[in-house]
Parts: sequence; structure tokens; C-alpha cells
Amino acid sequence: MKRENPLTGLSAEVAAVTLATSLYLNIRYNVISLTLEETIVLVVCSVLGFWWGYNRIEESGITHGTLIWHRIVKPGTRATKCTLHDLAQRIVAFDFLVKFGEETKDIQQAQKIVSDFETIAFDELAMDEELRPSPAVREQLADEISTETSLFKRDGYRRIANILFEEQSKDEEKIRLILVFCREHVKAGDSLETGETIHDIKSGITRALSTSSCDFEQQNETAEWLLTAYGNAYDAIHHDHSLYADPLTGTPEDDLNEYYSAFIESFLPFRDRHALSEELFSTIIEVVDRGELDQSAVAKDVHDLIEKEKQRVRSEFENRDAYLLMSWGGVLSKYQSPELRETLQDKYPNHIDFGRKGNESEVSDLPEAIKLTFHIIFTERHFSSADEFLEDVLKFIPDNKIESGFVTAYKLEITDPAYEPERSDVEAIVPDEAKKQLDLIEFLETGTGSRAITETAIDNLLGRKVEVNELLAAIPANVFVEATPKQEDAFNGAYKDIKQDLKINNLYDWARYEPEEVVDAVVENVEEDVASEEEWLEISEQLVVSAKQCERAATT
Repeated sequence: MKRENPLTGLSAEVAAVTLATSLYLNIRYNVISLTLEETIVLVVCSVLGFWWGYNRIEESGITHGTLIWHRIVKPGTRATKCTLHDLAQRIVAFDFLVKFGEETKDIQQAQKIVSDFETIAFDELAMDEELRPSPAVREQLADEISTETSLFKRDGYRRIANILFEEQSKDEEKIRLILVFCREHVKAGDSLETGETIHDIKSGITRALSTSSCDFEQQNETAEWLLTAYGNAYDAIHHDHSLYADPLTGTPEDDLNEYYSAFIESFLPFRDRHALSEELFSTIIEVVDRGELDQSAVAKDVHDLIEKEKQRVRSEFENRDAYLLMSWGGVLSKYQSPELRETLQDKYPNHIDFGRKGNESEVSDLPEAIKLTFHIIFTERHFSSADEFLEDVLKFIPDNKIESGFVTAYKLEITDPAYEPERSDVEAIVPDEAKKQLDLIEFLETGTGSRAITETAIDNLLGRKVEVNELLAAIPANVFVEATPKQEDAFNGAYKDIKQDLKINNLYDWARYEPEEVVDAVVENVEEDVASEEEWLEISEQLVVSAKQCERAATT
């Protein structure tokens, strides 16, 4: 589907406002003589132009604030930086000032991340004061964040916790980090001042959980410790109440099961809830990404919210720069420099690693012995040139590594891809595996894929603008059917009539029936003879069981 360009709407609004302002000034100072009729016509044109532009922006799914920020303010800032860099190349002293200004800006942003972490951990969550960083440690943290991670709280907070809590056990470090992320999640709006989204904060929680020994399913000691700490800090995290003791000590007021439900619902919907969680979440993403939500009014509202958020997320991703980074001599080799390679992945998480590649053609003019390591990297901050990007990379590569090899960077322009046949036609005919490769191509365009954009949008909305039960209710039950292609086609063709006979309004309604009741409606409405009654009964069981599992996921 072709996406409308909201800039045309903004241009119409600007033109309308300019015309109206000119008319006002003309009436006041009588620069040009206009009759009353001419003035009325121009006023009407101004109103209609503004109305048309406003509606065009609304139809694009992008808010005015997002549009102005990402399409005007950010490009304008980049253009200014590029101009300054061009001037700096001509004047050596100016080059120093520009670089010094950028380094200072990075340090200031890193210091803000350290300050925000300290405020949450020690002022709001009352963690042990002995762990609070000294001024010297604050400087060290800011320096490491500005040079060795992205300037995102998702990555900066992890580095801070690793240093501040290094004398505590690994599980205690992760629990403290998770509590800080939870509080950051509650305080944040749609996006943070660092440019990251709620999805990024949730991914920080998920990563901290996965690197701890916490096991909610087995209810092990670490899981109880986390829920106890979360329970103690619950009012401080969710309601801005003051906390007077370290949340990792003491006993919460309510049962841990209540805090478990609140934690999962608020920060990790569908995750770690039961065996179906990841599979269920994956199915939901696929359904939403393909635009296959149910046709009910509730489903339409959910769909509209998700589509608007997807547009907002995509507009942010489309502003990312792409670079080709090549190295030789083991500088970023998986085997010779695993720590540097891991640092590269932490600092620039959105990239494709091609590993070492050589010339395998027998007729190419390229040298046979060429062995370079390739990365395509999408940066979360803007660099005015490949030189500036490479300088950022070199901050964490020791000089002795460069002496035995080299690193080179090229800025990529990946726009306007050509498809044969058209992409919309490809998506309609290719199997699921090939669609994943199309998603990779979209990653090359935006620094992420369509599925990732959908997942980010859902994560940003869940528990804030869309409840879990609303999203699940919008999922059509037939997506859970596993049968032969002919049986699936026949069932999908009769799906609307089956729902009508059973008075099904949403996914949860299927859970009210027994499979034997459902199969009667299936057999009555499916016209093609592609399955026996026993096979249709098995499919009916799939529907009922899946609906009940989703109902549990929405209410647990």
C-alpha cells in the first residue's frame, strides 16, 4: 500500500496560514486594494487549504508534533551540522571547535543518563546509599557511556548497574536494574528524551531477566526475590510514593502472586506467563503485521491505534543513517577480537554482521586473498560523515589493534528499492520463509523490519493505550487453525458464516463452546468435501483450546 506523504499536508497548512497572515497585514496596512468579495474568496481558500492539509496529515497516521520533529527539526539540525562540518574542513580551528562541541554534547547526554539512573535508584527507590556513586564514579560512568555504548538508557543503565553493583551478586545487580527500568517505563511518555521508545525499555527488562537466574515458571528463589523487591517498591514505581528503605529488604504487604500479575501485565505482556507466551505473542505480531485483525468495532479501534503507532515508529526509524564498516587484520574478528566485536554489537545493536568475506570468483579482477569483515550498521544518532562515524567506532578500539590492521567506513544510501514483481504482489504469492527475506530488505531501508516495527508499536501501546484483553479479543480465531492448505482455505471461506451461526463477536466467545458444538456449525457451512467430520472436530478443538488459552492470558 502506498503511504501518503504528510509533508504535502503540512505545506498546505503553511500556505494557508501564510495567506491568512498576509490578508490580515494587508487589511491593517492597505498594501494592495482588495474588494470585499476578493477578500472573502481568499479567506475561504485559506480555510479550505488549511482544512485539506490538516486532514491529509491525520490520514497519514502521523501527528503534527512527530511530523515537525522528524521531517523538519531533525533534518534541519542535520543540515546545520553538515554545514558546520563543511566549514570546519576549511578552517582547522573551527574543526576543533565543532568536534569539541560534539564531544561535550555526548558527555552531557551521558551525564543526564547517569543522573536519571541515580535519581530513580537512590532518591525514588531508596536503594542502599552506600551504593550511590561518588562524583568521580559519576564522571567515569558518563565517560564510558559516551564512548562504549549507545546514548540510550536501555544500554546506559545496564552499564551503570554493572559498575555500581559489581560487588553484589549477579542476581541482585539484575533485580536492581529491573526496578530502575520499571520506574523509567512508568515515568516515560511515548518516547524518552534520548529518542528511544517504551519498547527499548521493555527490551532492557527482558534482557536483564534473561541474564539472571530468575525463573517465574519454577518460582525459584531469584523470582521470589525479584517479586518481593517489586512489591516493596510498587507504590514508588507506579504512584510516585516515597520509599524509605531499600526495596530488596523487607516484606511487601500483598501476596507475591498479585505482584507477579502486575509485573507481567505492566512490563512484559505475554512473556514468561506460561508455555504459550512467546508463541502467542509471535502469532499476534504476525496477524497485526499482515493486517488480519478481526472485523469488529473493538478490533478496528485496536488496529487504528497500532497503525498510528507504527507510522510514528517508522518515521523515527527512517531517520537512521546506514554505514558499511569493513575491517582487516583481526581488528573486529570473531576469533581474534571477540570482546571488541561484542562492544560493537552493544554500541550499535541494529546491524547485519556478514563476518569475513573473500573473493571467490575466478574471473574477477579483485585480489584472491582479500579477507575483510563486513558490517552494515544503522546508527541511533546522526553523524555528519563517515569520518565522524568512524571516529565514534575508534573510541573503543585500542591503537595496537589498528597498528596490525585497519578499519574503514562508508556511508550508505539505501532508498527506493526496485522489485520484480512489485513488493505488494510478492507478499501475496511468496511463502512465509520468503517473506522473512523481504523483511530483511526492509531492514536495509529503515534499520529495522516490518515485523520489528509492529512489535515495537505493540510493546509501546500494551498496558498504556491498549489492554492485553482488547488486543487478544481482536485476533481472529482461524489463525490458530493447523490443517492442510485445502482444509484451511475451505474453513476460512466459511469462517464468517460459522461465526454468525454461533453468535461469535470476539475471540473469547469461542471458549464458551465445546468442540462438538462448534463442529456442527463447521460441517453445516463448509461446502467443500476436504475433510472428514473427525478432522473437522480436531480443528474445532484447536479453536476452542486456543480461545481458552488466550482468555487465560488476558486474565491471569
